[in-house]
Amino acid sequence: MASKPTKTFFNRQKEGSQKKANIVSNYFWIWSKTLVRKLRPGQYLQFFDLYAGAGRYVDGNASTPLLILEKVVRDEQLRENVKLIFNEKKKANYKALLEEINSFPGVETLKYTPVIYNEEVGGGNIENMLLDKQLMPTLLFADPFGYKGLSTDLFTTVLRQYGCEIIFFFNYRRINAAISNKVFEPHMEMLFGQERAKRLRAEVTFRTEYDAELGETITEPVSPKDRELILVSGMRSAFSDGFYPQKVHTQEFQVKTHTGGRTSHYLMFITKNAFAFGKMTEVMAKQSSQHIQGVASLGYNPKHAQLDMFLSTPERGPLDELMDELAKFYAGQSLVFEKLFREHQLIAKRFTFANYREALLRLEKNGIISVSREEERRVIKDVLTLPEDCVVTFAK
Repeated sequence: MASKPTKTFFNRQKEGSQKKANIVSNYFWIWSKTLVRKLRPGQYLQFFDLYAGAGRYVDGNASTPLLILEKVVRDEQLRENVKLIFNEKKKANYKALLEEINSFPGVETLKYTPVIYNEEVGGGNIENMLLDKQLMPTLLFADPFGYKGLSTDLFTTVLRQYGCEIIFFFNYRRINAAISNKVFEPHMEMLFGQERAKRLRAEVTFRTEYDAELGETITEPVSPKDRELILVSGMRSAFSDGFYPQKVHTQEFQVKTHTGGRTSHYLMFITKNAFAFGKMTEVMAKQSSQHIQGVASLGYNPKHAQLDMFLSTPERGPLDELMDELAKFYAGQSLVFEKLFREHQLIAKRFTFANYREALLRLEKNGIISVSREEERRVIKDVLTLPEDCVVTFAK
């Protein structure tokens, strides 16, 4: 029997934590199965979990490390080509994780024995491995309880390597409290960068703008909603600026508190690959607690299940907005469906491939676009299909 993990956090898995673990493990499967076919001789894939926890909750539910291990054990390709590296600072959790990993059925079939460290993030073996210029294709998962030890410089260094992507737990509640507290300035500067952290401290406190009607400058406190937007945008900018001149794409999954009121945290995905961005968006969409017109909220809110019982379908929803935007953005243009999707999704962010297909089919039905293809389009269940190689022409 595994050692008892510390504190009450690992007693029972909340639904928000379950969503997070599902997103990470489901994306890991897509990432690993895509890249394993492209490995050169001598290469292998790596999964790093910097804050791995105990591996299992007291209620018996597996957390991320065991979900990942299960996917590797059950697949022959992954058993031969994936190295798992876990780190857990707290001794009791480390011992519990060690026992869970070593006793996991089939772990002995892995070519690379899982490595488990008991270190503080921010130095030691973990950082040395991640800063290696010959870093193997790596999916890095950082899920801290707070923010200590996290550095955007480390993340961007990892991201520059081939096949490397990051899933990052942005603990909004704790960061929101820490950003204006002098005690935590060093940690905020590591996370956002020194100059950006300084700007954010000013931006989240007061907003100053010129009122033309009054003819004077008005200073007022920043609202909680705007404060959240500023901090999330600041985190995105920290990644994009650190990666300049190359482009980096971020996607977020928002998790509300158990009362459904304020934001607890975001699960942020950082990649330089448009295909990966699209796949993660699909993974997050499937874990979302609300879908309107088939468009996911890209988040989990415990209140959605209650609210959906009373909400009727709106006259206009997010899919209608996408249709309007596409018609305006591509007016008079012709382009292949797949190119349109890859290009526009990075701008609109929240829509999946299925959303774009449905939007275009509706635009075709409304006479806003015409569709052509060398081969005949099939009809499935009385619905005309829209393959990726179709050429879409928008009205002027």
